[in-house]
Amino acid sequence: MLQPLSCLTRGQHFHTQSLASTKPLNRVALMTPCFLRSPAQLSTFSFLTRRRSRIVSLALAAALMVLLMMVIPCRAAGILVRSGQKIAFLGDSITQFGFDQRSGYVRLVMLGLKVNGVAAVPIPAGVSGNMSNNMLARLQTDVLNKKPHWMLVSCGVNDVWHTPGGVPLPDFKHNMTAIVSRAQAQGVKVMILTATMIGENAANPFNRKLVAYNAFLRRLAARRHCLLADVGADMRAQVKKAIAQGRQAGCLFTVDGVHPNPRGNMLMADDILRTFGCNPAQLAQARRAWLKVHWTLSVVYQVRVTRQLTLGQFLRLQKLGHKNTSAAIWDQVQAWFNNWLDARPTTQRFDQHIQQLFNRYINRKLAPISHR
Repeated sequence: MLQPLSCLTRGQHFHTQSLASTKPLNRVALMTPCFLRSPAQLSTFSFLTRRRSRIVSLALAAALMVLLMMVIPCRAAGILVRSGQKIAFLGDSITQFGFDQRSGYVRLVMLGLKVNGVAAVPIPAGVSGNMSNNMLARLQTDVLNKKPHWMLVSCGVNDVWHTPGGVPLPDFKHNMTAIVSRAQAQGVKVMILTATMIGENAANPFNRKLVAYNAFLRRLAARRHCLLADVGADMRAQVKKAIAQGRQAGCLFTVDGVHPNPRGNMLMADDILRTFGCNPAQLAQARRAWLKVHWTLSVVYQVRVTRQLTLGQFLRLQKLGHKNTSAAIWDQVQAWFNNWLDARPTTQRFDQHIQQLFNRYINRKLAPISHR
């Protein structure tokens, strides 16, 4: 039978349990000098050993936390908006729908900030049909009285589009200058959005007239030291790019030539977040979150049927659309579904089955080609 091992330290014996012992090894016993004979001495030694172990553990944990703080950057780093700050969105129907709809640009901006660590508070102030004079008239009640830290103003489409009854350029300049000046006088930081297109055709009379209005907004932003989200220029560039790729413009970014569809709302939100200081990684984080947002697709065949899609699925449907038509993707889906149903036996087209057939059809459309 193996004998206990022993070693000499400072002239004193340390002993261990026999290697052949069946008793579990005790860490404190292994480290206990032989000269500690009394229970009080053993208790004190055990206490000091545990305390030293606890101190070492706490030191390692603290060092690890410091290392993580140095290595892992803050998600919200570089973003100008801070959690708890209020953001007012002043605008027309584009802004009203931008908040009322889950896929609207206001909702997407707030979601993009949230997933990057900024829990801001929206103040919706979009009213359908509004022009610059209407926004100026309700600025105090709808925006300033609510004490926002930021104000985003989207204006210009109705000032040009409403004929007769639009706002001439000199009056537009006066109204927009007054809106910005009054907001800044109360300490509100301002971001100006240029007006998006009126019809996805840059050469039409409305868009030609809109050029001067947007040019003034850019000058105003520079003169008053406002942030500028040039969504108008970005939309023109994206439409031009799509046409060059063989797409037929019409409803690529809008539902009716003016009001944004999910793709148009994502374009606007992307520009705003970039203007707020989001870096490429933060923008990518926001876009991944947007693709999971739901949007409702609706068609009519004897009865109206709907299907909840994610924005990612909407973009996939758009890619499946015909390049040589300006029809919106939901109109194309309507035509595809009609043709698909018309080819089926009449007994399979009862009203109560239309919703099920529509779901089956959309699933088939969105499935990878190898699974169809």
